[in-house]
Amino acid sequence: MITKVYNILRRMLSIFSVDDTKIDAILNKVSKIQTLVFSQYKPRNFKVIFISEREENMTSFMTYKVELLPVPVNTDVVEQKLEVVVNSDPREAVSLSKEATEYTFEVEQDSVFKLNLWYVDDAGNDSAVVSTEELVAVDTFAPAAPIGFGNIVLLSERVEETQE
Repeated sequence: MITKVYNILRRMLSIFSVDDTKIDAILNKVSKIQTLVFSQYKPRNFKVIFISEREENMTSFMTYKVELLPVPVNTDVVEQKLEVVVNSDPREAVSLSKEATEYTFEVEQDSVFKLNLWYVDDAGNDSAVVSTEELVAVDTFAPAAPIGFGNIVLLSERVEETQE
């Protein structure tokens, strides 16, 4: 594809009577721009969604799902790596296929967490990392409402005397 771009640029510049030295200089700059752009290639931001809450041994855990944007086509990306950092302590990065569009994870309630995502190419090179802001696993959902009352039983009666 890049060869096609070079050939198109060379033809366009020759139409305007630009000499070969200048054409080569321009193509060299295009090549440098291309290298810079590809070296900055990294995943885009992603969305974190609360899924559920569970309790175990008096500790609440919050389950979240992160929605990943599709890996751009025509790249040599072979996998995505996702790391969950909880209270500044990184967990082992999870390897996801390049086709993965979501990942579910769990953190303890009230913990501070963030996510790091990067791509890995077929040569094993890591892209730049994109991270979420720090989030707090806060329980903001009220429990289900009571379904009603049981029986209401009269236990006693009391009579008050009124003064006239």
